[in-house]
Amino acid sequence: MTVFGTLDREQHDEILGAIEVIALELKRLVQTVPGQEQTAMVIGTNLATIQATLQAACNTKTD
Repeated sequence: MTVFGTLDREQHDEILGAIEVIALELKRLVQTVPGQEQTAMVIGTNLATIQATLQAACNTKTD
């Protein structure tokens, strides 16, 4: 089991909330600073990976 599998619901929600805030700031960055699309895509892809890994670990824990 991964470390994420040991998180309680509050910790899980805090991490997902932080991911959402980062994603919103990333969107704002792309809209206000030209030329940052590639950086935003890389960061966004990594955020999606973190989110999916966290969700999979939590699903494994509850199964």
